[in-house]
Order: sequence, then C-alpha cells, then structure tokens
Amino acid sequence: VRVLYPEEVSVEANLDVVGVGNAIVDVLAPVGESFIVEHRLDKGRMALID
Repeated sequence: VRVLYPEEVSVEANLDVVGVGNAIVDVLAPVGESFIVEHRLDKGRMALID
C-alpha cells in the first residue's frame, strides 16, 4: 500500500463525478434470547429497510 500525500498528487483533468442510488449498510446487533422472543423475531433473519 502506498500512501499519497497532497504534494505528490497531480491532477491535470477536470472530473465530474455523479452517484445515483442508496448505500446498503449491514448492521449486526448482538441481542439476548429474551429480546428475540419478546419481539417475535427469527434468529439469523435479515430485512431490507427502505
């Protein structure tokens, strides 16, 4: 891995960057068995939240 410092970076072209869409982020949250039972959840299940 080479780290570039600002004085080493040279940009000669103008760039336009556009991003469209949503980032997908995984959140893993450890909880106890009682939480799973109380909220009627299935172990190991994941859900996409829009």
